[in-house]
Amino acid sequence: MADEAELSDYVRIKRKNTTIFLYVLLSDTAGDVRAKISAVNKVPVSDIRLFLDKNGDIPLDEKKSLADQKVASQYCPAASSNSTTRGG
Repeated sequence: MADEAELSDYVRIKRKNTTIFLYVLLSDTAGDVRAKISAVNKVPVSDIRLFLDKNGDIPLDEKKSLADQKVASQYCPAASSNSTTRGG
């Protein structure tokens, strides 16, 4: 259990005027983080995109862990949602 605690951290996800703080494992992938975001803001996982930079130019690699991508404590990947689907 001590090993898992050492490998856990939190990230700050920012999108427009919303900030979400999530506890993550550094072994989590972008898909794992998207699922955690979806649980908080009720946006479908498929509509969430994560980026390493706040301009949205460098997407998180889906197959690499957060540690492999050097996502550090308190790092804030930008999140965007694909809101092309509208109810009506």
